[in-house]
Amino acid sequence: MKISIIALGALSLSVAVNAFNLAPFRHATSQTSSALYGKLWDKLGIEPDGMDVEPGWYVMNCVAGSEMDLLAQAKHVTKGFSTDLIEKIVVPTERKLRSHGKSQKVVEVKVRYPGYCFVKMRCCAETYEPLQELPLCRSWMAGTVNQKGYKKLPPAPICLSDEEVEKFRGLEEETEDMYKKYGEDYTGRGDSGEDLLAQYEGYEVDNMVKILTGNFKGEDGVVKRLKDGQIMVRLFTYGNINDQWFDPNQIRPMTDAEAMKGLGGPAAPVGQDDFDVSIGKKPRRSENSRSDLYNNATGGAGGRNRRQDRIARGEGGDIFGRSEQEIQQEEQNWRQFREEQRAEQQQRRGDQWGIKERSSWDSGDDAATMDADGKWKSGREMRRENNKREAQTVSDALEGDGNWDLFGSDTQESATSGEEDDFFNSLMSELSDNLEEKNEPSGGSKKNEDDEDDFFSSLMSELSDEEDSDSASTSKSSKETSFDDDDFFANLEADLSQSLSDDSNGSDQSNDDDDDFFASLEADISTSLEGDDSNDKNDDDFFSALETDTKDEEAPTTKPQAPVSQDYSSLKVAELKDLLKARGLKVSGKKTELIERLQQS
Repeated sequence: MKISIIALGALSLSVAVNAFNLAPFRHATSQTSSALYGKLWDKLGIEPDGMDVEPGWYVMNCVAGSEMDLLAQAKHVTKGFSTDLIEKIVVPTERKLRSHGKSQKVVEVKVRYPGYCFVKMRCCAETYEPLQELPLCRSWMAGTVNQKGYKKLPPAPICLSDEEVEKFRGLEEETEDMYKKYGEDYTGRGDSGEDLLAQYEGYEVDNMVKILTGNFKGEDGVVKRLKDGQIMVRLFTYGNINDQWFDPNQIRPMTDAEAMKGLGGPAAPVGQDDFDVSIGKKPRRSENSRSDLYNNATGGAGGRNRRQDRIARGEGGDIFGRSEQEIQQEEQNWRQFREEQRAEQQQRRGDQWGIKERSSWDSGDDAATMDADGKWKSGREMRRENNKREAQTVSDALEGDGNWDLFGSDTQESATSGEEDDFFNSLMSELSDNLEEKNEPSGGSKKNEDDEDDFFSSLMSELSDEEDSDSASTSKSSKETSFDDDDFFANLEADLSQSLSDDSNGSDQSNDDDDDFFASLEADISTSLEGDDSNDKNDDDFFSALETDTKDEEAPTTKPQAPVSQDYSSLKVAELKDLLKARGLKVSGKKTELIERLQQS
């Protein structure tokens, strides 16, 4: 077992060594190196060069940068060939000097034709197949690629022409001389390159030079690199950094006096006109002649007041080039502008024109506020929630589940009208309580009458106070308020008359008490309003209209008769609310609540 393992290892090691060192040359007479076993040369149809023909120069193609490696492989494979078949294999090279940093110089061996290896041979099957089999050989310089009927066949090689050979012969000799002098394995390491420094004589890195020819003629620059017989100069053209390569004869070193001035430019600033002329455009003579004519006509007096004109005249100014007169004029303009802005702001504060002003420190109606739940919300969100709540109330009222008393004829009442509504609601509740107490013994009628007198006296005092506070309001709002009061008292009188008609079996003394009540009410109102006729004119009209309505409506208004308790469910919500209004009861709630309220009354 151990012997078999050792034999297998030796076999694999021998295969690896042969693959690395490349197999030795196999004789063309016995076997070939082609993967097609001798059929490749026949399929290409190449005519072999005879022995009576001189060897020609053939070119192998490889990856750029691997020319020296291909040369080593080709020499290793063909080291057993006679000079009649392969005379020489050459890669033309030359020595180059380049700068590495500021002071260090490096010598390198450069290939003249990157990607090509030249072979002087007689092309036949014995020479073609071993060179074609090299790993770094990609193809041959030829004109035939992929013949008909075959795929991935290498091109048939073609030798160089006589003209091309004449160009190449000098390079071949230079290469042979270099290797004879420095050896076959010369790479440039350790070579100081003293003989190559002559081409860069007078030029060092970071020295200043002047361009002599080309598009950058007359400009100054700094030497940055020395490489391949050329010099890279860094130029500062119109504020931009530009690196350009020049031959040593296209530039010259600057003297010490010139270098002291630094990267100088023209003596005067270059304007657009000068630049246009420098690139070949025609000068604008018409404008110049016009300005010269104007100066000659005016005698040169009263020139322009531009900044460059003032500097030319020797006038001074601040850092912005402004004169004393310009500074004063600018300050005066700013003061006038600020006064105009201040006056405009004061005028806006005086008249709002229906627009609410907002400053940068106040967010206005959109300011964040805290709601009932303790959450911070913006004014816009609060208004949106209020609108949704009002819309829900309206929908509930239309469906019969809401309270119709929440909606009046005027949907946009002021704060004064809201306070009056609260007051009259309390009045209605007290009147309904008085009507319910009519069934009590007559002994308490006198006491109730005194309470009513006290109540209406307080009513008159509150009315007088409200009239005094509303004296500054417009006549239109007063008229609308009086109309609302007329509607309220008309409904009040109708409710009272209905309650009196329902209680027809009562005593006549209660009717007399009601008559005395309204008579005393009228007398008190007339007495309180005699003081100021000019301010209480609207109130006089209101109570006179109330008296007229009271006299005209002697007969009670017809109201729907209350059905029996078992028929309430057949009525509509509006009819149920009319019955509740006639009895002075609450009219809000659902239909079932309205029916229960009617049954309990």
